[in-house]
Amino acid sequence: MDARAFKAMLQFIYTDTLPKVVDDGGDDVAMTQHLLVAADRYGIERLKAICEERLLPRGGGGGVVVGMVAATLALAEQHGCR
Repeated sequence: MDARAFKAMLQFIYTDTLPKVVDDGGDDVAMTQHLLVAADRYGIERLKAICEERLLPRGGGGGVVVGMVAATLALAEQHGCR
């Protein structure tokens, strides 16, 4: 597991908030994918649901990054995401 994702997961467990690096959009997709894997591995359903929601495509330009579509789809399949 990526060290930053582990630190973000611990922050979520103890404070029920995501760190600023996840919220501000900087490296958001990759970090969210790492958090999704960690949340699934450790059974943190609320964090998993938040990560799923953040990875959904949004109308108007947000959400899916073209270069990461296949990876995101494979990740969703592996971890039982909608």
